[in-house]
Amino acid sequence: MELILSYKGKLQSIEVASTASVADVYATVRRLLNLESVKLLSKGKKIGEDHDISAATLQNKKLMALGTSAAAVHEVQSKTSDPTLRGFDSEAAREEKRRQYTTNSFEQNAQYKFCKFKTIQRFTSPHYFEAEKLLKSLAQEVSFLLVKHKWVVGSLNEMDPENDALFKKKEKDCSLLGYNENAGKCIYLLLRTPDGAFRERDSLIQTLLHELCHNEVGPHNAAFFALYARLRSQYLTSKQNKTEKSRFVTLEDDTRSTEQVVADELRSESDNAAISQSERTSAAAVAQFIEYLPEEQAAFPIHTTMDLLNDEERQQERKRRAEAAERRLQRQQKKQ
Repeated sequence: MELILSYKGKLQSIEVASTASVADVYATVRRLLNLESVKLLSKGKKIGEDHDISAATLQNKKLMALGTSAAAVHEVQSKTSDPTLRGFDSEAAREEKRRQYTTNSFEQNAQYKFCKFKTIQRFTSPHYFEAEKLLKSLAQEVSFLLVKHKWVVGSLNEMDPENDALFKKKEKDCSLLGYNENAGKCIYLLLRTPDGAFRERDSLIQTLLHELCHNEVGPHNAAFFALYARLRSQYLTSKQNKTEKSRFVTLEDDTRSTEQVVADELRSESDNAAISQSERTSAAAVAQFIEYLPEEQAAFPIHTTMDLLNDEERQQERKRRAEAAERRLQRQQKKQ
């Protein structure tokens, strides 16, 4: 019995017995074409070698053979691997190492965290990949504060000095280093100096802590600077408790106490053109308060921010909190 077979675009006929099985047809094809492995198709469907049908059913049907010759298999097996190319195992190990670096190195709390990170992709030196690593490392370094205060920040973004509308508006009068949009929806940080290099790490941390305070307090009043003093003190205390193996930079050659560092930083706000005169006065008042605190309270200098407000500021803060509570209630009602 004659069967028509197509292999590599060429038609040929093979002779098999009329009583032959499909397995016999496979064996004949392997022998005649010298194939190591073979697959037979009829009208696009595979004919399994174990199909319990007679070869007679394949007569008058065009068969297509797909397979690899024994010579081709031997040629591949005889070749040595290129040492300059990574194999599957080494590639998998490299990918696992990369994943560990990008995830475990920048761990955050599962609930209270920075949800996303965004950088400016036109920068190439340092590359925006490095900027993303910097944002993630800053987020990890202050992550314990987000847990303490139960904060969630939607996105931590690199500020674009060329296209940021608020930056352009402020740069004529002052140097804007960051801002908080919608009480934690997005926080923007100016990562780079005018020449493109990254700003000093501790300066970035101070800006990030400043913007985190706006999650709770909008205006730069005494309550705001009291909250900043608390965050900064908690941060500095945590730095002092870290081991020497910490990969984060500390305040080198600084012999000042925690309260002195925070008070000096707040006192420097008196020269900040980004805030009003009354706001600078509030910062100076909190700095003076911290300076006269007992030493054992240095790590947590302000326990009740309302204590530092005058009557008008206290009334405004209560109103702001009441309005925030009302908004939360309205959101909950909409969800229901």
